[in-house]
Amino acid sequence: MRYDRIAAKVSGSAYCGDSPLVCRKLGSRGPMVPVLGLGGQNIFSLGTYDEARDVFQTAMDAGVRYVDTAHDYHNSQERMGRIFKETDNLPEFFLATKSAQRERDGFLRELDENIELLGRAPDLLHVHAVAKGESQQIVKRGGALEAAIEARNRGLCKFVGITSHDDPQTCMEILSRTDQIDIVMVAISVADTRFLDGLVPMCRQRGVGVVAMKVMARGELIRPGGPGVQTAAQAIRFPLSQSGVAVAIAGFSFPQEVDELAESCRDFIPLSGAEQRDLVDGTALYSQDAWFYRGDIADWDGVQEVRPSPDWYERWP
Repeated sequence: MRYDRIAAKVSGSAYCGDSPLVCRKLGSRGPMVPVLGLGGQNIFSLGTYDEARDVFQTAMDAGVRYVDTAHDYHNSQERMGRIFKETDNLPEFFLATKSAQRERDGFLRELDENIELLGRAPDLLHVHAVAKGESQQIVKRGGALEAAIEARNRGLCKFVGITSHDDPQTCMEILSRTDQIDIVMVAISVADTRFLDGLVPMCRQRGVGVVAMKVMARGELIRPGGPGVQTAAQAIRFPLSQSGVAVAIAGFSFPQEVDELAESCRDFIPLSGAEQRDLVDGTALYSQDAWFYRGDIADWDGVQEVRPSPDWYERWP
């Protein structure tokens, strides 16, 4: 596996004009967006409304302009819709939502519910949680991808995507069978590099935007004073140092967390190859805990499942 250094800053756009954060282009068809995204599963589904509103407002004030949610995130969309409506001088932001429905009719029904709850159409609509063996089911006639493309054609979204927590191979199969995917969102962290070997380079080659999720593993990555990831800023710098990754989504619990990560994304400097290697090596001892999603693996066999390929060091730049 090769972890590339990439350009630290690119020019702005409608989402970036008033944001102090570094911006990147979200694939060849997507817009320019700030590199830090606001995840909607944590505080928006588990905290109080006031806590969620405070985190959202802090994120907007800090320059975050990418907001992610999903139908399956409990009452996240309902709360977001209320926050959108009640926030004065709301800046323009990029909104992504998702549906885990696999049949066309169910997918479109869920999209209607999403729009009603959010009070607006999303910019990006994902087929959510792609898992092993699902490529045919997703791309088939009358399936979820057909529904998402229909929604885009009808103006109910601007971009179509897929997400996956643990299966790069199925994502690659889907991309090889269609050119209609604009953006993918996948798990990328110091402890989980599975998508970096094949899928991310494939997306880069095809102009598909990449959004990193599970970058903090709900805090399990961060071990102050230890040999691995010691700060949230280190954790988010890793996925953003990979060539082709445009945005890293973080699920915040407190406004202070937003400010900390936003600070690291204002004058972003990619990690060097040596710095990335040190983080991966230092995290290896506890990567079992830090791997956010293990799928259906019954026999957990240590860190080799999430460590880079055997020739990783030989190929290090």
